Order: sequence, then C-alpha cells, then structure tokens
Amino acid sequence: MSADNLAVVDQSLNQHFSRALLDPELSIPTGIVGPDGKSAPKRFGVYRNNVVVSLIEALKDAYPSVFSVLGEKNFVPTARNYIAAYPPKSPMMQEFGDKFAHFLESFSPLKTSPFLVDLAKAERAWLVAYHAADDDIIDPQSLGSVPPDQVMDVTFKKHAAAWIQASQFPLFALYCRRDDDSADIDLTQSQNILISRPGTDVIVRHVGAEDCLFFEQIFAGDTLGIAIGAAMEVEEEFDAANAIGILLQSGCCSMLLQPEI
Repeated sequence: MSADNLAVVDQSLNQHFSRALLDPELSIPTGIVGPDGKSAPKRFGVYRNNVVVSLIEALKDAYPSVFSVLGEKNFVPTARNYIAAYPPKSPMMQEFGDKFAHFLESFSPLKTSPFLVDLAKAERAWLVAYHAADDDIIDPQSLGSVPPDQVMDVTFKKHAAAWIQASQFPLFALYCRRDDDSADIDLTQSQNILISRPGTDVIVRHVGAEDCLFFEQIFAGDTLGIAIGAAMEVEEEFDAANAIGILLQSGCCSMLLQPEI
C-alpha cells in the first residue's frame, strides 16, 4: 500500500474514532484493543463517557443561567444532543458551544421555551466579551470638547467587548439566574441588556426599549443625533442625557469620531 493510501486510511480511522467518541450509536472503531489484544468496547465506552462528561461540564460553565433554568435533568440530555450535532473543532475550549443558541432554536424538546435562545445568546456574548481583545475606552469628558454645533453629528466606535441585545422576554432576570436561582421570573415581561467590559470585569446592564434602540443605532455607526431621534420615536420622553451618560461611563465605545469639516 502506498504512503498516500496509508494517509487516507489513517484519516478515515481518525474521523471514525472522533465521531464514535461523541456518538454512542456508532460502533467501536476498528483497532481499539485492550492489553490482551482483543476488542475493548468497555474501555472505549468509559473513555467516551469521560470525554462527553467533560464537554457537558464545559457547556455548564459557559451557560450557567441556561443550566440553572433547565436544571441537571434537562440540561444534560440537551448538552449531549448538542455535542453530537456540534462537536468541538478547536482545542480552544472557549470556542466550544458557540452554536448553542442556534441549536436550541431548532431543538424540538425545547420549542416551548424560546426564551432560552435569547438567554444563550446573552451568555455567549458575555463569554465573547470576557475573551475580547483589549481596546481603548473613550474619555468620559471627550464629548465636552466637541463644538456644540457638531455634537449631534459625532459617531462612536463600538468597543470589541460591547454587545446590545433586545428581547421580548425578561432577559436580564433570566441572565441573573447564574447568581440567584431562587427568584421568580415573569416570562411576560420584556427586558434588554447591554454588555460591556471597561476593565477586566464584564458588566451586564438592564436597559429599556428606547435605550436599547439608542445603543443599536450607535453600534451600527449612526450619529448621536440619529440615535437620539430613533429612541424618541419609541419614547417621546427618552432621557438622552442618561443614555449618553451610560455610553460614556460604561466603556462600550472605544473612540469618538468628530465629523469632517
């Protein structure tokens, strides 16, 4: 057999081994033997279980609020199905679980709990923010140096760790399940969150509908004037000063850009 053919065989065995490791429905790969030279399905089963359990624990760590809502009994089988559908592709474990929200959206046993999709997105955003590259943070006094006739025309560069998420569900209360799993949650409420990391700690804030729209516009690169106008269409008494204060103090933007004259 040529070297090229051997390489193809090795690749096929590796792929089978990887698939079988995460899918208990698949047979033990050829060549898995014990010290006696005989097939060792029990040894492989133990190893497979250890690998899957470690991945389930990684998902628990990445999505503690989803775990709190579902509980051990429901989270574990959900995680097993996710692992089979989206096995890890990188040795960087912080990348594992990046498709969890997408998976939950189409996972039929949880179709009656659509709020879990938004919650998973928020928890993923927290993890991305935690690992995001360090970036500059705008000086809270920077807006004061802009000529008054240009203030409404300034734009801001979103910080690498910043994230805004609107939700028809009580997203902030659901997110806080990671810290307090005893609180009652009214699923008829609507809450939005703003995530930022001004230093080493990730901060999650509850923001109203008008503030959420304001930050969506800012992060999209619209001017301060356009963002304020959009928020006022949602709420005529929109507190622009408070929203600007959050923008400047939260570290969600890394640069203020004045219009070119």
